Amino acid sequence: MRRESRGLILLCIIALYIASALMFMPAFSGFPSRSYVGPGTGKATFYVSPQDTNKTSNKPTSTLTGTYFSVEVRLANHSHVASWQFQLIWKKALLNLTDPVKNVTKGPNYIFQGIPSTGLATSVYSYNDTHTRLLAFEATYLGVEAPDGTNNGLVVIWFMILMDPDLGQTLSTLLYFAEGTAESHRVWTMDTSAIDENNCTMLDGYYENKGIQPPQPPPQSGPSGSITPYVIIGIVVVAAVVVAAVAYLKKPKKPPP
Repeated sequence: MRRESRGLILLCIIALYIASALMFMPAFSGFPSRSYVGPGTGKATFYVSPQDTNKTSNKPTSTLTGTYFSVEVRLANHSHVASWQFQLIWKKALLNLTDPVKNVTKGPNYIFQGIPSTGLATSVYSYNDTHTRLLAFEATYLGVEAPDGTNNGLVVIWFMILMDPDLGQTLSTLLYFAEGTAESHRVWTMDTSAIDENNCTMLDGYYENKGIQPPQPPPQSGPSGSITPYVIIGIVVVAAVVVAAVAYLKKPKKPPP
C-alpha cells in the first residue's frame, strides 16, 4: 500500500514538472522554420512574438497611418549563449522604424539580465530598393554564458504604420530573419568561444492590414415610420374596450323600486 502511494506521489510530481515546463514554452503558429547546424556547443530558436500582427482599417472613416505597434524578438530553447545577433527585414513602404535606439529596447525577461555585457547595439539601414533591415547585437564580457532557458527576451521593436489599404485590399509583409550563408550568418548565437556559432532555428513574423467596411448600425427593434401588426392589434383592442365602456355608460338605468 505504501509503495503504491509513493508511486502515485512520484507520478504527480513528474506531471506537475512537465506542466510547469510547458507553461513557459512558447506556442508557435504554422509558419515554416529555417535552421542551420553550427559547430558551437549550444542551440537557440529566434522567433517574433506575436508571430501574426493583424490590423484592420475601417474605410473611409479611420486610418492607422502614423500609429505604432510592437513585436518582440525572443529566444526559445537556448543553451550556451554568450552572444547573439539577428537581422530582421520588412517592406519599407508599409512600416518604418523611426529611431533604432528609442524604438528598439531590451525585452522582458532579458537573456543577459544581471550579466556584464557590451550593451545593446542596433542599426537600421536599407536592405534593397523595397526592404529595410534592423541589425541588433549584444555579447557578454569574458565569454560568460547566460543560463540555459526555454523562453527569454531579446528586444522590443516599435513599428510605425506608413500606409492604409483601400477597401477590400490587404497590405502585408513578412518580418523576416535574414540568416545569410555559412561562415557569414547574420542570425546567430555563440558559445563562450566567441567563434563557433550554435545550432540556429528561425521563425519569422507576419504583419497585415486589411481595408474593411465600417460596422453598420444595428437595425431598430421598434417602428420607424411604419405601423407593425402588433400595434394595429393593440389599437383595435383599445378601441373595442372604449366603445364597450361608452355603450355601457349610455345604457338607460332603471329607476329604483
